[in-house]
Order: sequence, then structure tokens, then C-alpha cells
Amino acid sequence: MESLKKGIRKTSNINALILLLFMVITLALSYIISYITIWITEEKAGDYSELITILGLAGQYLIVVPLILGIFRKKLNTPVSKFFCKSRMPSGWVTKWIIISIFLTYVTGYISNFLFTFIQEMSGIELHPIDFTLGGTIQYKALYFICLAVLAPFFEELLFRAMLFGNAKKYGRWSMVIIMGILFGLYHMNYEQILYATVLGICSCFLVAKTGSVYPSLIVHMVINTISAIQLVAVGGLDLDRVSAGDMTYYMQNYNKMLILGLLGMIILFILIAGGILFIGELINHRGSFRIFSEISDSPEMKSASELSGSRRALIYITAPVNVILFIVLITMTLLNAFNL
Repeated sequence: MESLKKGIRKTSNINALILLLFMVITLALSYIISYITIWITEEKAGDYSELITILGLAGQYLIVVPLILGIFRKKLNTPVSKFFCKSRMPSGWVTKWIIISIFLTYVTGYISNFLFTFIQEMSGIELHPIDFTLGGTIQYKALYFICLAVLAPFFEELLFRAMLFGNAKKYGRWSMVIIMGILFGLYHMNYEQILYATVLGICSCFLVAKTGSVYPSLIVHMVINTISAIQLVAVGGLDLDRVSAGDMTYYMQNYNKMLILGLLGMIILFILIAGGILFIGELINHRGSFRIFSEISDSPEMKSASELSGSRRALIYITAPVNVILFIVLITMTLLNAFNL
């Protein structure tokens, strides 16, 4: 029993240390990139904030994530390479749950928007979301799109699903899926993203647990990020007040961007209808789809696992010292960003 508890705490502390170190190195890299960019271009006119943003994102995924993987590779319970494999579930099941996962993420996003708007109106408190729109040249926008639609999904799945969830999943089924989902939501440190990113994280971990592969969750993540990236690029430069006011003259002046937004809206509507039907069907006819089989082994450390409930294991995991520090940091940063402090 004590060996099992020790193993859970050790895994939790390692996972928390991975994410804390990732955040620290990413922050340090962003300062280095900013300093170097300003130093090189200080005699030139223009605003280089877009370039700094793109370089920061690219460095975060192409440099920091591989560096973290190299540092902690031998400390992981499950090799990361194990998750880059063919799904053990039928392709029909995988396709269905990809659509359901996207549906659940979008529905949660709409609920989140309504909830935080209601809270602000009732309390009179103004919250400040992180602004992801990017101006600049078409080249900057293209690079920004690649960072959001390709690099972010791949390397975040590598970090959160293959590394963190892969390291913790043997200590629980739904308990670890939910904890990793909440951690993914808080990682964004943006109140607007917390709820739907949490649901995305839960769905992604569920897909990994059921299929044994990171590819289905990667598809979900890429679809959502690609739609968001297109929206951000299309919205960039638009006067949203005139759009909200229904200014038809302005619509015609920005016909191409409005057409893109309209097509994306139709795609999202299709996903909502199809995903909703499929999800209700699963709830009624295939409740077994939600079952996650335990991967507890017969090793000496795990022989007493049945004596600890899933909730008890989750509590041990959450209260590990380094993990407590991580959650405090993430919640604090989310609040500071929300109140623009």
C-alpha cells in the first residue's frame, strides 16, 4: 500500500516538475528572443511584436518540448514512442468519438462564453481574456497559422497526452483522465479557455486511454485549432463593433473575410448537429464505450492497488507537494491575466 502511494506521489511530482520546467524555460526563451530581436532591429523602423510572438511560439514547441522530453525520458513510466501507433479500436469507433469530442469542446466553449458574460454583467467586474489576434503581413499570419494549427496540437499532444497522461494513467482510469484534463485547461492561463480546454483535455485523454494511440486526439486538437486559427486570421483587421452592428456596407467591403467566417460557422454547425446525435446515441445505446479498462499490472508496487479507490488515488496525486505548487501557480497566473494585473 505504502509503495503504491509513494509511486503515485512520485509520478505526480515528476509530471508537475515537467510542466513547471517547461513554463520556466518557455518564459526565459521568450525574453531571450525579445532581447535578441530588439537588439538586431533597434535601428530599423517598425513594430516587431508579431515576429517576437511567432518566434516565441515556434521556440516553445520546437525547442522546449523536445528538450523537456530529453531530460525526463528515462523517468517516465511509459515510453512516449508507445503512443505513436495504430489505434486498437475500430476506425468507425474512432471517427465517431473524434466528432463527439469536437462537439463536446464546442458546446463547452459556448456555455463558458455565456457563463463568464453573465458573471461579468451581474458582478460588474470586467475580465480580460488573452488576445490571440495577430496583425502584420501575410507572411506573419501564415507562420502564425502554422504555429497554432500544426505545431501547437502536435507538441501539446506529445507533452500532455504522451508524456504526462502516459506517465500517470496506470494509477487510475477516469480519475487520471479528469485530472489531466483539468491540468490542460489551467495550463492555458486564460479564463476564456479554461472550461473548453479542460473538456478538450478530458476527451483527448479518454481517446488515448481507449485507443492506446495519440493520433485520434491529435486529429481532434488539430481540427479545433485549425478552425480557431482561420477565425483569428480572418478576424484580424475587422472592426468587430461594425460586424456586430450588422453594417452591410462593411460586410461587402470585407466580403472575403465574412465569407470565410460564414463557411466556418456552417462547418461548426454541422459538427454540433452530428456530434450531438452521435453523443446521445452513445449515452442511450453504447454506455460501454465510456468504460476505460484498468492497466494496473501485477508488479509488487501495484498488487495492493485494488485496496485504493480511484478517488483516493486521485487525492494522493493532487496533493503531492510539487503538484500543489503547480496548481497554485497556474490558478494565480489565470487570475492575474483575467484581472489584467
